[in-house]
Amino acid sequence: MLDTHRPGGKTILTKSHSGIALTFLDRYPNPESAVTLAPAETEAFCRRHRYGGRRSGTELLTRLSLAPVTASRPGRPVITGLLRPQIALVHSIRAGINQVAAAIAETVARHPYTPLLTVVPRVGLLNLAEIIGEVGPVLERATSFEQLATETGTAAVSRASGRTHTVAFRHATTSRRYTAARQRGQRHPHAVRPFGRA
Repeated sequence: MLDTHRPGGKTILTKSHSGIALTFLDRYPNPESAVTLAPAETEAFCRRHRYGGRRSGTELLTRLSLAPVTASRPGRPVITGLLRPQIALVHSIRAGINQVAAAIAETVARHPYTPLLTVVPRVGLLNLAEIIGEVGPVLERATSFEQLATETGTAAVSRASGRTHTVAFRHATTSRRYTAARQRGQRHPHAVRPFGRA
């Protein structure tokens, strides 16, 4: 909908689903409503809503002015009427996500394995919860470190082909975190390093 009727609202702020972006769209739902915006007014708006970016009001308005002009035919009342229910829906989804995140944080804080697994480098709350969910049952049934390493996929693996013989580790990790690391430009050894055993 933003691409069709309000591309400027999508380009002025990087994350169109953020709270400040949704507030901006709700206040300025069509291009005409933001025509009179001045840099000082834009910066005041950003301060009120705790804008975390480093762009000045002039830079933000430049991004807004460079947004594509759509061929949308509906008038301002129609665009506003279409956009605001969608904004309310995204607000509702964000509130639900925050409630789930709070419940996860509370559960993880009480879990007995949390002190053990928080030493994983750069592990965040949601990743920690995922690791506990996946590795927790393994920890409960493992009777030795070697068994744990084998069941979590970090045991040594021998590979032989012709005259070539190698011994390496098969690193277990969530595909989401691994894919994200690879997309950031990390090579395979770096992407799986946080999950291998020391």
